[in-house]
Parts: sequence; structure tokens; C-alpha cells
Amino acid sequence: MNYPVVKTFRDRTSLKRYVEGGTYETNDQNRAEHLQKEGFIGSEIKETKPKKSTKGKEKFSSDLEKVGEATSESGKKISEAMKKLSDTGGDANESSKTESKDTPAKEE
Repeated sequence: MNYPVVKTFRDRTSLKRYVEGGTYETNDQNRAEHLQKEGFIGSEIKETKPKKSTKGKEKFSSDLEKVGEATSESGKKISEAMKKLSDTGGDANESSKTESKDTPAKEE
């Protein structure tokens, strides 16, 4: 059970300090009642479970499909580009080879 802390205190049993605005959690109903009487904690916080919505799941699935399609298309484009780069038709160093003449260095 959870209770809002309305006045800062140190719990005798755990020696833990609880600050105003925080939450005090216990399963000991008697201890909770004592702390309420002393003005340290408020009424029990009733936990409300949020309604389950399938709308978010549907939107997530739809978005995920779009990402998958985009990734697939870009993956194809990347592989095509890589293939074009690798199909240069021969040794990559051939095109950069030029004849060089041995010329003596200039003397100064």
C-alpha cells in the first residue's frame, strides 16, 4: 500500500527518511494508521490501472512496417551503388598508372 508523505519524517522501523511530497510504502496497516494519526502520511493512494488501448499498438505496427519498407528500399539502393563501384572493369590501379620517365634531379 502506498501513502503520500505530507510531513517529512524518519520511520522508526526502517530508519529511512521520507520527505514531504514523496511516497511511503508499507504492508503494515497498523503502522500506516499510526503515521496517519500523527499527521505524517495521507490517505492510501489507490492505484488505477490505465485502460488498455490497441490504438497505440496499431500505430506502432504501422510505423514499424513503414520503417521496414524504407530500410528495404534504401538497402537495395546501397547494394546497387556498391555493385556499381565494384564493377570498374579491371584492376583499380590500372587507370591511375601512367608512364613515368626517369629524369635526373636538377642540380642547383
